Amino acid sequence: VMDSIGAFPTGATTFAGIGPGSMSIRSGVFDTVRYTFDAPLAGSVDADGRVIAFNQVAVVTDSLATRNRVFGFTNGAANDITLGDDGVASDKVSRLTSDALSPEILFTNPEALLQLNAGTANDRVTVRTLDALSVSGAPFATEVLIRGESGNDVIDASASTNDLVIEGNEGDDWIAGGSGNDV
Repeated sequence: VMDSIGAFPTGATTFAGIGPGSMSIRSGVFDTVRYTFDAPLAGSVDADGRVIAFNQVAVVTDSLATRNRVFGFTNGAANDITLGDDGVASDKVSRLTSDALSPEILFTNPEALLQLNAGTANDRVTVRTLDALSVSGAPFATEVLIRGESGNDVIDASASTNDLVIEGNEGDDWIAGGSGNDV
């Protein structure tokens, strides 16, 4: 359990799960929290220069308050990613999952930007409706940016009611928006 990521010095700290384990980051206020997934159950979380590298972690519970939250898949593999609510209504928490290439991330919704970068392979991204509240408890009005990046990607947001910005980028992509004001 990381009670406050703000207590870590600028630089890197390593967290190794046992088995696959779990990691909780409980408090801190930041401008940008950036996740990078670079191997199965491994990657890093960077909160304004405070970095935790992790491996053998199956679940991350991230309660950090942030304006911007970015998830990036850099593993070069075809990812099957799902972004949506955690299943508990109006708790300010959403969930990111992928096939065995990243941990499940339960995260507090950001205030300004939620960005997902799928990576360089032929990825499948499913976007469902996110939790109704932002970190402050206000109605969720965060910009949501989904980037397929390179590869022949499938981005299916047909089950989402959120307003989304969806970019296929390079490749022969298939994109379906939802009932929000999608761009």
